[in-house]
Amino acid sequence: MRSRTCSTPTIRFVKPPSSACRTSTEGETVHAFVALRAGASVTEAELIDFCKARMAAYKYPRAVFFVDELPKTASGKILRRELRRS
Repeated sequence: MRSRTCSTPTIRFVKPPSSACRTSTEGETVHAFVALRAGASVTEAELIDFCKARMAAYKYPRAVFFVDELPKTASGKILRRELRRS
């Protein structure tokens, strides 16, 4: 799955470090990890609707997890394995 950067006034960074998480009923579903800009607020439903309007049906996240900061390597790449553990 390709990363897709979503940019809105409230989102500081979403690249959906989206990861496919296994579920017992659907196989795998897409989850997004989101870091918001300081003082911004947005709900999970608003973000899912935003992505749904701009992405193909199989690409938009079914769940959103809010994090303070996305874990990164020294070179600035996102550590997806760290996100999956949390």
